[in-house]
Formats: sequence, structure tokens, C-alpha cells
Amino acid sequence: VLEDAESKYYGAAYPQMRKYHALRRRLWDAAPQCLGYPTGDQRRPNVLNRPGAKEELRALLAEAEKVGAADKTLAYRLSLDRRWLEDYWIKPNEEMREKRSRSLFAPRTRGKITVDGVGNEPDWAGACYVDSFAVPNDLWANFGPVPKELAVNVGILSDADSLYFLFNVKEPNVAGLQEKFRKHDDPVWHDDGVELFLYPATAANQYFQIVVSTAGVVYDVAHPGCDPAAELGVEAAVKKGADGFCVEVRVPAEKLLRLRDGDMWRCHFMRNRRVKDRLTPKAVSFAVDGVMPHDTVGYRTLTIGSAVLKNGGFEDVKDGKPAGWSLAGKSALVEEGTGRMLRIDHGGATQLMWGGPLGQSDKPRKIEYSFKARSAGGGVRVSFVRYTDTPDEKAPHGYRRKYHPEPGKGGDYRPKGEGLEFFSGEYTIAPNEWVGIQFSNVNATPCAVDDVAVFLVQ
Repeated sequence: VLEDAESKYYGAAYPQMRKYHALRRRLWDAAPQCLGYPTGDQRRPNVLNRPGAKEELRALLAEAEKVGAADKTLAYRLSLDRRWLEDYWIKPNEEMREKRSRSLFAPRTRGKITVDGVGNEPDWAGACYVDSFAVPNDLWANFGPVPKELAVNVGILSDADSLYFLFNVKEPNVAGLQEKFRKHDDPVWHDDGVELFLYPATAANQYFQIVVSTAGVVYDVAHPGCDPAAELGVEAAVKKGADGFCVEVRVPAEKLLRLRDGDMWRCHFMRNRRVKDRLTPKAVSFAVDGVMPHDTVGYRTLTIGSAVLKNGGFEDVKDGKPAGWSLAGKSALVEEGTGRMLRIDHGGATQLMWGGPLGQSDKPRKIEYSFKARSAGGGVRVSFVRYTDTPDEKAPHGYRRKYHPEPGKGGDYRPKGEGLEFFSGEYTIAPNEWVGIQFSNVNATPCAVDDVAVFLVQ
């Protein structure tokens, strides 16, 4: 019925518009985000995350517009599709990308991912992608920006047990790729390939380096110390084409950290090119944001799954303030490395968690929270502001809200060194209450907070 209606509506342009709408519907169905109360419209800004999707839709629409240019009625109908695409999909996606210029996510898969180097499962259309690769200035100086012929993008997904990464790499000289090493844990960073760095949110303060060559050879170690005993059980596959290659990687979480929705990790990505030609006269590597491989301060935050607490890495900014947070007193964002964190001189920062799994319930719920912090001689206090909503048809919003003046106690945490330290704690939300998490300083001593996460335990 739909095909019959659309064939009559688009007439001579239907062959092109049939492909256009088929792609549009695949993108919509593959996006994992919700649309509706209480999450709002999260799906529409994310449907064009897949690299090339926007360009492919525009190209199909342009073909249809050529066919329908002589038909006034058809031209008008196609102009509506153009306006709807630009206003309702492309503009929201570009605004979202600008707001989340540094925040990365690992959306949950809905189907099975087969690690074959192809990356054609529907879930990859709904993945989070990063493509801002540059040459690290300190290591490969005077090389310049990444040529478009060598463009790289990385897709990220997760399920209950593993993280998945899809490297799409442009390469005009596939036949010239260097592949000298063939055994597991060989120094394959000397060959053509890709690298990923994973920094789980644990007190161990340990991060992991994984290198995959274009021959499919894997090297994995733990840092600091370059410990080869890590053996993460990485699964990787490479598929080469005429103008590039694709590397698909599965990293089991078993030896890293159990994957929980909302966990805040750090991650980093690189591409090693050992082909020497006019594009790269010498061996070179490209990295996200041009960050050096072991500069963990410059790694981006990676939120696992769907977070209960939003913007825990303080990377999303609106009007100079961290989106989703309310600041009081002398609390402000500060830049460090290529990212941001929250500095509290006095006052504090609060995020209300009234919806989703932490919404008000008649049963108690235990939550766990984690964060990184530093403070010179002082500390960080975690507490919870408490509310109860009571239905009332006569109230403006259909309920009456009661504020409980006695805050819920999380704990006082005292960092010992100058660097960021990892802390965690638990709190039980009382029956018929919902809460907001609040950070403040101890002993009026300035502190800094980053990578805040909240999880529902039971």
C-alpha cells in the first residue's frame, strides 16, 4: 500500500525516492535512542550518526530533483522532502554534534555483531562515531592536517559483555600497506593498522592499549608498565577494498570492568600509516584530536550504554555552563588537556535524577556512584537532595512537590595526590522519594570533579 501511494505521489522520480525513503527508514529503525516521554526527542538528532548517511540521502534527493525539475507539482513535493530532511534531521544532528563535540557513547546493540570486518549489521547505523583525526604535533611535527584521501572514522557500540569498534579507513594505496609482523603481540605498531586505548573507571588507574594491523594481527598490553600479560581476548577482523580498509574489533570486558549503563570510561583512537608517498612522505600516525598516544588527560570520555546521569564528563556546555547541572557559589568549568572538569571553590553542583529507573517508587532503591576528584588538603562531599511528588489533579503539573531539607548522606572523600583519584560509594533512595546528586567541597578548600557516573544496583 505504501509503495503504491508513494509511486503515485512521486511519479517519474519514484525510483530515486524509493531508495531515499528505504535508506531513511533503515536509519530510523537502527537508531537505538528513544523518542517520547520522559526522554524527549533523542532519536531524531542521532539518526544521521553513521558516516556518509547525510551525503547519501542528499545525493538520492538531488537525483530525484533532476528528474522532477520540469514538473511543477513534483518539484514542489520534492522541495518539501528537501526542507524536511534539512530542518528535521540534518540541522538537529549538526547541533547535537556541536554540543557533544567531545563526548562519546557506546550505545547498546539490539542484535548480534559478527566481527568480520564488514560492519554491515543494522546496529552500526545507530553507533556513535568520531572522525576528528589529526597529526599529534609533538611527535610528527610539520606534517599538517590529515588528507581527505586518508580520512578515518570510528564507530562504537556495546552489549552486556563487550565493546565493539569499527574503523573505516580511506587508503588509496591498499596494495602498498606494510604488514611485516604476523604473530600475536608482535610490535605491529610498526605496520599499517589502527590503535585503541581504553581507560576503565577503576581505582587501579590502569589503561589498555590494543593495536590491530591490516593483516589482522593483535597486540594488547596494560599500562603503565607495558604489561603483555593483559591478554584481553580481543577479536579482530580486517576487510580491504579498492579505496581503503575496515577494521572491526570486539574487546571483551571480562578483564577490564563489568559494563554498566552510565559508566564513564576514557578512550582514544589512532591510525598508523607506513605507506610512503606524496600523501605521507614518511611514516605517520593520526590520532583523535591530535592527542599523543599515552596522554591520558587528553582522552575523550566514553559513556557506556544509556546513562542515568547526563553529562558526567562535563564536556557538553550550554551558555558556558555544564548541560544538565545546576551550579551554586564559585563553581565553574575549567579546561584541562583537551577536556573539561568542574572546579568547586565554594558552593557546589547538583543534577536532579527524577526520571527513568531512578524515578519515584514505593520501594527503596540502592544506587552506586563513582567519580574522579582532586583537592589540595581538602576533599569532596557527596550528598543527595531529596524530593517527594504527590499526585494532585488541582496542582499546575498534576502533582505537589515536597522538598526534604535533610540531605541524604553520601560521604566525604579526600584525594591524597595532585592527580585525579577514583572514588565510589553507595546510597539508598527511600521509598516514595527521588533525588539529585550534589557535589561540594570540604573545609572550604577548592576541589575538582570529573567523570561522574550513577548506577542502579537494586
